[in-house]
Amino acid sequence: MSRASLLVFVVACGPKPYVQPAENEPHALLEMHHVVHAHRGPMYGASTSLKGEVIDEHTLATAQHDLDTNAWTMRIRPEVATYAVGGHSYHMEQKQVQESRQVPETYSCPQQQCTYGGYPTPTTQCTTVYNTCTRYHTEYYTVTRTVAVDDDACMRTVTFAPLVGRTYVIQFDYLGGNACDARCFEKSATGLVTCPIAPISVTK
Repeated sequence: MSRASLLVFVVACGPKPYVQPAENEPHALLEMHHVVHAHRGPMYGASTSLKGEVIDEHTLATAQHDLDTNAWTMRIRPEVATYAVGGHSYHMEQKQVQESRQVPETYSCPQQQCTYGGYPTPTTQCTTVYNTCTRYHTEYYTVTRTVAVDDDACMRTVTFAPLVGRTYVIQFDYLGGNACDARCFEKSATGLVTCPIAPISVTK
């Protein structure tokens, strides 16, 4: 009597982390400018999301409240997209949080072993043996962690159609009190113009 072994592979599935296009791939540049006009918490965090996935995060010190300091650049793909830009001010607190872990335990598990034989009359003899098996249970416990607590937060979305080789600016004004504003511009030879919201043809 043969026994077949079954191997089960568990693969963790989830969204792939955002990867900026390489420098040698078609791309545009996006400059993020955060201007913090007012805030309740001592720390400020900035984030940019695309299709529900955070693609960029920055934490700014309290003193970093000028346009030049709060600017950074990323490469983006030349396709129509909606970017969610957010900011939040916060402070840190010591809090009791509940966590869990899987704890193994052993127990005696019965298994039946049978022998088959006999000629000309077939016979079957079975006995019960006890083996040591392992099972797991969830154990909950409380620990003290330093966690971020929001004092205020705000988010706005910006949709535009970037072109290869162009540079765009999203200016995010954080006004405090859960209020903010976001505007999109394209850098040109004459200055800043409003971002295109639909693909446009480029004259060659």
